[in-house]
Amino acid sequence: MVKALIFDLGGVYFADGTTLAIKNISKKYNVRPDLVEQFLRTGSELGALYRRGEITMEEFWNRAKRLANIKADNNDLNEMWIKSYVPIKGTVEIVKRLKRKGIKLYFLSDNAKERVEYLQRKYNFLKDFVDGIFST
Repeated sequence: MVKALIFDLGGVYFADGTTLAIKNISKKYNVRPDLVEQFLRTGSELGALYRRGEITMEEFWNRAKRLANIKADNNDLNEMWIKSYVPIKGTVEIVKRLKRKGIKLYFLSDNAKERVEYLQRKYNFLKDFVDGIFST
């Protein structure tokens, strides 16, 4: 009998907002998508530093803007990124059904602090999990 399950947040509980953010930032600021990917993707050095909490949001976006030669407000860029994440309806339904059956649900995530705070305020998703680990 299954007693517990672990869910990833990005791309499992929430849609892959980074891919959408890359597209939107590229289009709005006329920057090649591969340049935006260089800082937004988890595998990028800059993205990893931010997600681990080793640099602030301000430092992350300042470096990213220099890398891609973007003239924009840090808060505007950050908002474009975090608002690209929306819950996947089917996953949310599965989580709620499993919770009702008494299965303990946990999460793992490498989400940045500001994104988690925004998503929690907007969707109150943490209530469905017993506990979890953020890499930051």
